[in-house]
Amino acid sequence: MADTTIDGDAFLCRRDASFQPPAPTAPPTLLEAVRMAPTEFGLTMAQLVTNQWGPLPISAQFDMHGGTLVVCLSASVHTDQPIPSGSLAQVGYDIAVDGSVVGSAITFVWAQDVWTNCATTLIVNNLTPATHTIAIQPHGPYTSNDQFNIFNLTVMEF
Repeated sequence: MADTTIDGDAFLCRRDASFQPPAPTAPPTLLEAVRMAPTEFGLTMAQLVTNQWGPLPISAQFDMHGGTLVVCLSASVHTDQPIPSGSLAQVGYDIAVDGSVVGSAITFVWAQDVWTNCATTLIVNNLTPATHTIAIQPHGPYTSNDQFNIFNLTVMEF
């Protein structure tokens, strides 16, 4: 066995068959995540959706305390519809807060059944201090809404 120091933290490295990785810790429940107290920097963060498969809509609730909301979405996206030769199809997702679309993550695909990724970071102002609902919805007629796409959604309040 050898000890290695990385950024001041000691890590134990084993090179034998007896090594067992630590048991994974369970992520916080949605309720625990959205009720996280603001840090000393005035920031509250919650990972509302983690590697969740479709179909859509996917929604979650979060608490606002009177600050500015930053929303980060990353997802896979595709279309199961034919696309005319030489054309591109716009695919992606709309993000709605309390039923109103506040932004979109869009990209283009050139052929049927071609998967790609889309991501966006949005700033949402003027949300009242309260519990709000955020939802991911298909954007446009070419976005496939099925179980073959995966989603991650984080909100931060400054």
